[in-house]
Amino acid sequence: MPRTYSALTATIMLLSAFAAPLHAEIIDSIIATVDNEIILRSDILLLIEPYIERTRLQATTEQEYETKFAELIRVALEENINTKLLYRAALLAGLQEISDEQVEKEVERIRKSLDYGTLQEFVETLKENGLTMSEFKQVQRKGIMASSMISHKRRTFRAEVSISETQMAEFYEQHREAYTKPERIQLRQIFLKKIGKNTSENARVRSALEDIQEQLKANADFEELARTHSQAIGAQEGGKFGVKEWHQPTDLEVGLQEITFLLPVGGVSDIYENQFGFQLLKVVKKEEKETVPMEEARSNIEEVIRETETDKKYNKWLDDLRKRSGVRIFL
Repeated sequence: MPRTYSALTATIMLLSAFAAPLHAEIIDSIIATVDNEIILRSDILLLIEPYIERTRLQATTEQEYETKFAELIRVALEENINTKLLYRAALLAGLQEISDEQVEKEVERIRKSLDYGTLQEFVETLKENGLTMSEFKQVQRKGIMASSMISHKRRTFRAEVSISETQMAEFYEQHREAYTKPERIQLRQIFLKKIGKNTSENARVRSALEDIQEQLKANADFEELARTHSQAIGAQEGGKFGVKEWHQPTDLEVGLQEITFLLPVGGVSDIYENQFGFQLLKVVKKEEKETVPMEEARSNIEEVIRETETDKKYNKWLDDLRKRSGVRIFL
């Protein structure tokens, strides 16, 4: 997958634009450098501040919290580094500057998504973290520029991808299962509920369904009987079974799989009993397992290959950019 400008960085990349030069007085531990810029641990802690309490609440043990906290640090650092590099690349590529309207929309999105209350409350939160709204907007402007650079490079790389017939055929053979439609059926049911664990009462319920079964054998209409007698949701729709129209074997409990998928279209099962009640099932439609021909799958195959190759090109470009920029990490 491409390494993109994620929500973590997009939401509150509070100090990414304000890292100190190398000659500045060091009052915090340095965890990375990008050319002549340093990134302090406190910078990254500020980035992940909105997520720390949520992480602590989700963790069930202190060890789990420490593991997740370390991962937060790692992800935020990587995205902070990438954003710096992408912003520089955007300027060098001459990408169009981000409008004030775009920045305002992003700030508003962040405020709402992180539930910071009113705009004034958000301003106060920024102030508590040592930032003015103007500074915060500038950080977001750079973040949007970084995202624009990602889109620009991916469009360029995507246009460069050339896909041969051999590649298409090989991909299809390697992923044939993904282009295979599973066996599936449409069902109708007549369901009568059990009455608790009362054996004699439940015997009468089963007997009632047996009477319905005899009517079906005499060519009574299944859907009409379902509307009249079934106690399941969908009864008034002619005994529609379940929420979905079509059902694969894995959608049904094992007992129902064994009964229904062996029936022909129009076939009615014997009485099936489970903990909830008794039911008769009718197969209305049936589709056998079928592999989609390559010609039908062609557009999807081409898109998947193109995206995969675009990812490779983009990630290589970003890796090269990091190497050229002297990125060093000290975690």
